[in-house]
Amino acid sequence: MSEKITKKRVVLNRDTDFTPSTLVRWLNSEYKHKSSGREFTIRDVQQYTMRGFLPKHYGGHTIQIIEEDSIGIKVLRIKPKG
Repeated sequence: MSEKITKKRVVLNRDTDFTPSTLVRWLNSEYKHKSSGREFTIRDVQQYTMRGFLPKHYGGHTIQIIEEDSIGIKVLRIKPKG
């Protein structure tokens, strides 16, 4: 299950923090395509986020949701396994 964090101050890391659309671009850049041969889409990222992790063959990293409602941002933090 993904973890939802709400804080007054959000500090982002360029290497691990992505907007959903940026994560789509990163997955397509890093892995070129899904095992089906198709490109990653926002729907894929939505499903991975609901599950709370990337599939094993795409790193299996945990996905943490960071939201700051007062300024309307949602960031997905990809955390290494372990």
